[in-house]
Amino acid sequence: MARLCVLLRRTVGPYLSPCKVPRRGVRNRTPAGRIAVEDILDRIESLGLVASGLTTLAFLPQVAKTWKTRSADDFSLPTLLMLELGVLLWTIYGAVRAMPSVWLGNGITLVLAGFILIVKLRPALSAPDLCKMGATEG
Repeated sequence: MARLCVLLRRTVGPYLSPCKVPRRGVRNRTPAGRIAVEDILDRIESLGLVASGLTTLAFLPQVAKTWKTRSADDFSLPTLLMLELGVLLWTIYGAVRAMPSVWLGNGITLVLAGFILIVKLRPALSAPDLCKMGATEG
């Protein structure tokens, strides 16, 4: 039964699993006194949250520079589009797998990169359509 619960928690997440989830802060020890798998997974999730936070914070200087200069000319449009799509997929993956370390950091990065993408696309979206202007003149 214990293996089935571990498998269910890994597949559908600890909060969707019908198995009892151990309380936070309570150490689960096996009969031999070893730390249970759930405690190790909680520590790994904590490590993932720290890593996710650092990679998200690393993106903040670029957002601050873009905000200050109101320009994203230094960014490649294909790179920004691929970044947005990749981060969106990671966010969905983390939400489906109930992994806060994945969906939280990527969700914030999605918003930050989205801001840069909007600044990058704003001149193209607000520029007058030069093809129509040229066609009416001549």
